[in-house]
Amino acid sequence: MVVVRPDGSEVFSYHADQTYYSASAIKAPFVAALYETQIETGNVSLGAVDGLARATIVDSDNDSYDALRGTYWRIFAPWLEKYDVDLGTYANYNEMSAWFYLTLSPRQLAQMWVGVYSYLSASQSEAAGRLRGYLEQRTTTALGDALGGTYATWGKAGWFHGSEGYGSAPCANDAGVVFAEEPYIVVVMSDVPGDLTQIEPVFTAVDELHGLCAD
Repeated sequence: MVVVRPDGSEVFSYHADQTYYSASAIKAPFVAALYETQIETGNVSLGAVDGLARATIVDSDNDSYDALRGTYWRIFAPWLEKYDVDLGTYANYNEMSAWFYLTLSPRQLAQMWVGVYSYLSASQSEAAGRLRGYLEQRTTTALGDALGGTYATWGKAGWFHGSEGYGSAPCANDAGVVFAEEPYIVVVMSDVPGDLTQIEPVFTAVDELHGLCAD
């Protein structure tokens, strides 16, 4: 677990460098990278990817994500490097970006979310506005279920029940931005087999602790 400020400075953490299977939690950073590097620059039209992106984030649809990754996978490595994401167990950014679903630490995923926040908080484009909406509307969310009654949140969860090769492993993860009085980025990753309800109390406890730190 790790909590950082939007500028990336750490507030507190616990086992922040232990690695876990990301499952679908990686989808938000990838879609943000696609929007920032390709749609904002005019290389790709919003209409060409927006429907797939919405399904990827809101519904966590794997087929939509696979379609985006299969077409645009090369854009991820430069984005990861731009935001100085730690390589962890990967030799370089090209190797890291080649995997559709990664093995990551909470610290690495938090660094990616610093990039997501940096892009979406700075851009007033239609593309950025739509992506902000999708991150608010995701249908499966431990973070939102725990804190959504108090704060607006952006996020993307990932969960998996077993192991089917290609580096997969049981996990229950969620990560995103909490728009408290002082906004913060939070990442909770675990090897709980696919049950997001078991990590909801962690978000509640994290928010209470963050409030004490802010005071």
